[in-house]
Amino acid sequence: MTIDLDELARKSLAASPIATPAVGALQRRSARRKRRRQIITVTAAVPLAVLVAFGAWAALNQRSPAREEIAATGGPAATGESSPPSAVVDEAPDDPTSAVGPSQSEADAARDQIVSELAALPFDARVRQIDVVAGPTRVDTDEGTWIISRPDADAIEGLVDGCILGDPDGVYGLDWICVFDYTEILLLAHGTGQIVRAYPFPSLPPKSLHATDDSVFCIRQGDGGVPDSMLCRIDLSSLEATVRVFPWAGGSAFPPGSETWTPSSWTVDEPTDLILWQQLDATDEGITITGDSGTATVDPVTLELRNIQDEGE
Repeated sequence: MTIDLDELARKSLAASPIATPAVGALQRRSARRKRRRQIITVTAAVPLAVLVAFGAWAALNQRSPAREEIAATGGPAATGESSPPSAVVDEAPDDPTSAVGPSQSEADAARDQIVSELAALPFDARVRQIDVVAGPTRVDTDEGTWIISRPDADAIEGLVDGCILGDPDGVYGLDWICVFDYTEILLLAHGTGQIVRAYPFPSLPPKSLHATDDSVFCIRQGDGGVPDSMLCRIDLSSLEATVRVFPWAGGSAFPPGSETWTPSSWTVDEPTDLILWQQLDATDEGITITGDSGTATVDPVTLELRNIQDEGE
């Protein structure tokens, strides 16, 4: 299933706190469209093989921690199960639970280490998928739609110096951000588009996403603007992230001994002058990254580099 972000912005009534004729019309049409039609075919005699198959289906649909969390947002796990083969369901997605309000609750923002002023923004000011530069910036999994997103500065009022959101007297990334160099990975629930999880990347934007059966990976090769490179992995069962930063040896925002704040899921590696983070390949054999300097395998848990092979060898 895919999600159209424009459609999400319309469905999420938190998208804009300002009522306009167009938004009002969309709300009225949405209310008229809300209906549920469920046709369930039940046979009088159910063969044993069908009962066995249904039991196996039910076991596979037990809730994982991720499904429990997605259920709270009205996503695909809202009931803890999907429709059995004997049912045909045709219903419009439910509207988000809050007609007007922030894109993320204070509790969820604190859990995800998101600046509170960012979480308070409406959906359409906060959520904007970045352009594809090095690879996909959006992937779909059973858990929802994952996008690399950057706030829309033109839709945010009251920015300090046209850039700063939050308390500039605090710690960058924790208390305030500049919307031009802040990026986040968002998990959006299927159907409602609500934010299930947010993963902040202050001043170190991922460039592409890659999904496997059990993980979503992100990759970044440093460039002339931001020289540091990065890998991340989000576990689809727990929704917990692991981020490893590879500082550029020639100049970095994360030099040895740096007190630069980073989210708790981040680990800063030793400085390097390698260029390895241009492409990520995930197969049954493992994770491999490739760049101008050669290739390396990646530990699937810690994201440490192994077996670096120089292109010149």
